[in-house]
Amino acid sequence: CNPYTLSFLDRNHLDLTHKVVVDVGCGIGMITVEFAKRVGPLGKVIAVDISEEQLALAKAYANRHQLTNIEFVCL
Repeated sequence: CNPYTLSFLDRNHLDLTHKVVVDVGCGIGMITVEFAKRVGPLGKVIAVDISEEQLALAKAYANRHQLTNIEFVCL
């Protein structure tokens, strides 16, 4: 999650409120957490990665932000 990613979302006025977002190749979950904040508690993020280790880090990062609207899938 870098400034360019956030700028892209803001610049294009993508309203993600209450939406379902799939983050394929979520890695350690930096953008996943940003998506989860933007969809809000009534939205959902499905975070997909091939690595169990990366998903474990992503889950820990989401927990630090107290987000419960993320589903993690190893695929």
